[in-house]
Amino acid sequence: MAAPLAAQAGGWLGLRLASRLLPGAAALAAAAGNTAAAERLAARAVGAYRPARAR
Repeated sequence: MAAPLAAQAGGWLGLRLASRLLPGAAALAAAAGNTAAAERLAARAVGAYRPARAR
């Protein structure tokens, strides 16, 4: 449980440093992260709710 939390904290630290150097970088990173999260959620929903195919 500590490894994902540490990775997320490292990611946020990198994002903060990048946003200081490049204005607008935070918005781009957030958009990319949200897109990836939405795709993962969609894949889980399809797997959970799509009916099994008959063979």
